[in-house]
Amino acid sequence: MDGRNKFDKYTEFWRDVEHAREDIYFAQKDRELIARLREKDHQELEQAILELCSMRCPKCGRKLEETVYQKVRIDRCTGCGGVWLDPGELEILAPEEHKGWLGGLVSRMTDREEGGR
Repeated sequence: MDGRNKFDKYTEFWRDVEHAREDIYFAQKDRELIARLREKDHQELEQAILELCSMRCPKCGRKLEETVYQKVRIDRCTGCGGVWLDPGELEILAPEEHKGWLGGLVSRMTDREEGGR
């Protein structure tokens, strides 16, 4: 019977090893699945935030509507009436203001000279 008990102990030991390896394998698969689900949830959340915030007023959160002002499309808030400009639109609407201090100085000086004549 001693030989049989040893055999049973070794059989039981290898079954435990096999179960442990299965547990490790499935735990790894579960971690991979959870990571994929988290990434998917993160991407869906980012998309929902972008859709929610798109064309919204940064001040009050209401919808922005595009209107044309001096041939430039500007965004006006339907709630607070604020006006929001995209990059480059301010330069189109007020080109003289964006020449810099030297350009502004020269412009003022030439305006004075023309006004004095």
